Parts: sequence; C-alpha cells; structure tokens
Amino acid sequence: VGRNSLTGPAYKDLDLGVLKHFKMFEPEGFTFAGNIFNVFNHTNFDNPVANYNDSNYGKSLSASDPRITQLSLRFDF
Repeated sequence: VGRNSLTGPAYKDLDLGVLKHFKMFEPEGFTFAGNIFNVFNHTNFDNPVANYNDSNYGKSLSASDPRITQLSLRFDF
C-alpha cells in the first residue's frame, strides 16, 4: 500500500466572529466580541481505525466538537 492511499472522512467547518468597539471617553472603552465555531453544526468524524487486527477496523469511533459559542466583553483603558 502506497503513501496516502487511505483517506479519512471529509472535514467541513465554518467559523464566524463579530467584534464591536464602544468608546466611553477618549482612552477608555469596551470591546464586545462574539465567536461561533462550526456555525452549521456539521458532524466531522475522526479518522477510522486503521489497525487490520482490530475488530473496529474501518469504523469512526468519535467525532469532533459540535457548535461552540463564545462571547466576551473587554474593558480597554
């Protein structure tokens, strides 16, 4: 078997980030940020078991993280 002859499942991912800065006074302000990882919540399976002697050969036994949302508020001075 040659190099890279086995391939894993496709990986589809779209991340989105939004940032807004609010000024209070000249040097101070707030920054609000929102991030969403895996926006469409697509299931991305890990590579299948590649050991020929394993009873789970060729099966994907786990998946990557689902959609994750992160919000942050930062005070700048």
